[in-house]
Amino acid sequence: MTSAPVLAMPDFSIPFVLEADASGYGIGAVLMQRGQPIAFLSKAIGRKAAGWSTYDKEALAIIKAIKQWKHYFAASSIIIRTDQQSLKHIQEQKLIEGIQHKLLIKLLGYKFRVEYKKGKENKVADALSRVKYAISTLKSSATILAWITEVVKSYEEDPKCSELTAQLAIAPTGHPPYTLTSGFLRYKGKILVDTHTDLRKSLLTSFHASELGGHSGERATYHRLKILFTWPGMRQDVKSFVQQYPVCQLNKAHHNPYPGLLQPLPVPDFAWTHISMDFVEGLPFS
Repeated sequence: MTSAPVLAMPDFSIPFVLEADASGYGIGAVLMQRGQPIAFLSKAIGRKAAGWSTYDKEALAIIKAIKQWKHYFAASSIIIRTDQQSLKHIQEQKLIEGIQHKLLIKLLGYKFRVEYKKGKENKVADALSRVKYAISTLKSSATILAWITEVVKSYEEDPKCSELTAQLAIAPTGHPPYTLTSGFLRYKGKILVDTHTDLRKSLLTSFHASELGGHSGERATYHRLKILFTWPGMRQDVKSFVQQYPVCQLNKAHHNPYPGLLQPLPVPDFAWTHISMDFVEGLPFS
């Protein structure tokens, strides 16, 4: 990763090698020539696809890779390597529906050959099919644990929460819809953050401005936050926080509501007559 060039330039005079793999969480693929990588692909799969058979998920990985890199294969040939040996015989099978049929239709437009490669040797594609899930799980788990620790501490500083926690410890069903689970005070199943202003601000910052939030809008931030937490007036707090967040305000376009009539651009005489360039700075990293 520290020495250039990291990726090789494509050579359309020789075949491309596509290695693909799938896991229970996602798909991964690498495009290569002469053993050097040209491009990588790593994507999560939805709940429906996660329930498919391994054969179908491997076929899905190849479909996604072909769709992603179809411009490479138009004037060349492909060698597809997968750890599903049955996919070698896809041209010989009678397929009328399903993901395998869709894969065969995709491949008909290309000159291709499917080869079997053992799973333990297909390390790059295998890692790409799992890396996003592993990283996101570790980051989310560590972050959520920190939040929960702060929430439990906040109950000790809030008289109302302290009293409610003590009563629920004696009579667990005495104050519906409040419940006490493993030290966490919940309202309708969601962790309650009552009057601790600093903790609320910390949660809003994490769910909006961190890698988890990605500076998403009011609606996305609120729906992401309400899965775990709740407090009175949470929707309004999210709206005010997002509207006042400095980075989002700096990168928001402010248009004149009355710009006047639209003026047509001059039609150039031929291509590349006019070339324009613009720079946008100060955008968030994610």
